[in-house]
Formats: sequence, structure tokens, C-alpha cells
Amino acid sequence: MTRSNTAIPGGEVFRENYVNNFIAVCNYIAAVNSTDLPALRKPVAHWNEYSTALINAKQAAIEWTNQIAANLKALPHDLIEKNEGMLSVFNEAVELCDQIIEDPTRKRLVTNLEDCIDDATRNINKMLKELSHVLELLKKYHDSLPNQAAELTKIANLAMADKQVDQNKIAELKQLIKNANSEINSLAAAIGGLSVALAASIAISVIAVAAAGPFGMVTWIFTGAIIATSIAFIAIDSQKIVTLKAKIKANQESMDDYTADVAALQNTADIFDALAKQAIQMEECVQFIVDIWEALGNDLNNIKQDIAKAGDNVGKKEWLEVKNSFIEATALWNTFIEKVALLDLDNVQANTSKLELGMTEEQVKAACERGETKDIIEYLTA
Repeated sequence: MTRSNTAIPGGEVFRENYVNNFIAVCNYIAAVNSTDLPALRKPVAHWNEYSTALINAKQAAIEWTNQIAANLKALPHDLIEKNEGMLSVFNEAVELCDQIIEDPTRKRLVTNLEDCIDDATRNINKMLKELSHVLELLKKYHDSLPNQAAELTKIANLAMADKQVDQNKIAELKQLIKNANSEINSLAAAIGGLSVALAASIAISVIAVAAAGPFGMVTWIFTGAIIATSIAFIAIDSQKIVTLKAKIKANQESMDDYTADVAALQNTADIFDALAKQAIQMEECVQFIVDIWEALGNDLNNIKQDIAKAGDNVGKKEWLEVKNSFIEATALWNTFIEKVALLDLDNVQANTSKLELGMTEEQVKAACERGETKDIIEYLTA
């Protein structure tokens, strides 16, 4: 039979792609949910358009969360629930092949085998329908989120083009915030990676990275991150972070009010842009799972077609090839389900605490204890 040749990456790669993308999307949504209209001292150019675009972008993010996040979390469980039924069908098919090899003239067994293939195909098509629904939702927002983010960025750039704006200071601030986010992500990955290895729980929350708008009318710019596990808490008081915090503060204090206002628009737009890009990567993860199921369905269809084409001319040698094809399909399924079993997202939770750069591990722990730990979907849709 013709094989589909769909490769399945190693367990760690498969897990990291799905789990890390899911957590990253949750982090960005948490940041977006915490982001309000920047508190400005005086409206900047194109403020009305920007405020409308920001409201629309937040609504798109809420819709994405309500429509898709719960499906993404439940997907591994849905796949694993199919395992017992699929293995039963495959085992029955192999047993039937063994019986047919003993006596290829027993047409009733061939009919039973074809029925067995039909059962497996129905199971696959049912799951593909569920997977396709999730994928269709992701594709629905494939353009929506990026378009909303692009609109925010476009308007923010129009405001930045004003002659009153000190573009160099804004560029410097954006780079400092980017560096701070990168450092936070490294620290979060360290405790998050250890947690995954030990099957510990993970809690995400938001960390205030910089103030938006002039001081006295502050709205905070947040980033989402893994801030705690059942075995560790993040420490955001490293010398590098403390230095970045001081530089961010000095940069903002050196800005005039108008430049600070425009910087607020720029940094808020950046948060939505990051979410839009991450959502697309999540789409790619689900597409890969769909590809695997389609490949398995194609393999089974090829087996059935080979049997139908051969008719009564199938001998023991050919039936042995059919049996081996089922064994190969079973191996593909087992490899796939092993990878899916690594995608347990029940341990991904959220904490309602809001942290700031410079907090020690003890301060983070105390803040988490004051906060409330919630199911990640409940937290994101609150």
C-alpha cells in the first residue's frame, strides 16, 4: 500500500511546540486583558481612532479566548479518549488478517476486515470533524487578530510621526521593555521547564514592566509569564532586571508628556502584535495534529482499496502485506498517542496577583498567596 510518510517529531519537540505555544498564548492574553486605554495627559493625534481600535482589538482577543482557548486545553484529552477504541479496531484487524492468512478463501473474514476498516475510518472522521472545528476557529481569527494589531500599530505610528515626538526616546524605551520581557521569559522558562519535567503545576500571571503615559496618570504595561510552580517561584530581582527597571524609569522620566503619551500607544500596540503572532503559531500546532489524523485515515483507505482491487487474487503473501500495513498503522497511532499524552494542560493554572520588576522570590510567593489561583480558562475569560 502507499504510505503517507507523515513524520512525527520526537516527544519533547511535539510537547514543547504545543504546550509552550498554549502557555505563550495564555501569557499574551493575560497581558492583553490587563491592558487598559493608556491614561494620557492630553489626547495625542489620532487618539479617537486609536481608542476605538484598542477596544476592537480587546474584543477580538476576548472572542478568541472564549471560542478557542478551552478547545485547545481539552484537545489532548479528546484525542486520548479515542485511544482504546482505535487500538481495539487495529488489534481486531490484525487478528482477522492472521485468520485470513491461514485460509484466504474465507470471504466472510474479508468482509469483517472491511467492516473493521470502516469502523476505524468512522472514528477518524469523527475526530477530524472535531479537530477541523478547532482549526476553523483558529483560521477564522488568523486574519482578525493580526488585522486588529496592525490597525493599532498603524495609528500609533501616525501619532509617532508628529514633530513634537522624541522618536529616539521611544525607540530606546521599546528596546528596554523588549529586553526586560526577554529576561522575564528566560527566568519563567527556567522554572517552567523544571516544572514540566517533574509534572508540577504551573501558574501564570502578569508582571508590570513599565508605566504607560505621564507619571501621575499611570497605566501599566504588563507581560504575562509563568510566575510560579508547585516547586518554585520566579525571582525578578536579578541585577540585570534591576538595572533594566532603573533604565526604563529614567527613560520615561526624561520624556516630555506628549512623547510619553505616544510611547504608551506604541507599547500597547506591541502587546497586541505579539498576541496575534503567537496565535498563528498555535494554529500551526493544531494543523499538524490534523495532518497526522488525515494521514492515518488515508493509510486505512489505501488498505481497503488494495483489498478491493485485488479481489479473489489475494494470496497469503499479499495478506501478510496487509497485516504488516495494519501493524505499521498501529505503530503510527501508538507513536502519536504517546506524544499526545505529554500534552496534559490541566496543570496550567493562573494567579490573580500582579507583580512588578524587582520583586524577590519571597515577595512573589507572598503576592501569589494573597492572590487567587484559578483554572487558566476561568482566569482568561473572567
